[in-house]
Amino acid sequence: METTTAIATIPVINPITLEKLYDVEETSEQKIAEVYKKAHAVQPKISDLSVEQRVNEILKIRDYVIENREKILTRIILES
Repeated sequence: METTTAIATIPVINPITLEKLYDVEETSEQKIAEVYKKAHAVQPKISDLSVEQRVNEILKIRDYVIENREKILTRIILES
């Protein structure tokens, strides 16, 4: 018999309209440990990158934010 564990969620509410926008799943301690383990495993690869390579990776993040700025701003406005 398989058991399922209910995942706790946190509602995100628009503070002006009190409309529920969505739910965010709580992150379990096990999941957090997995994320830290993966980050620790990849850190040596990151430290092997040149400064130029690291800058290029940061520029990818910048480009993503610029390309998605309307979605990001809308979410921030709705949540605050």
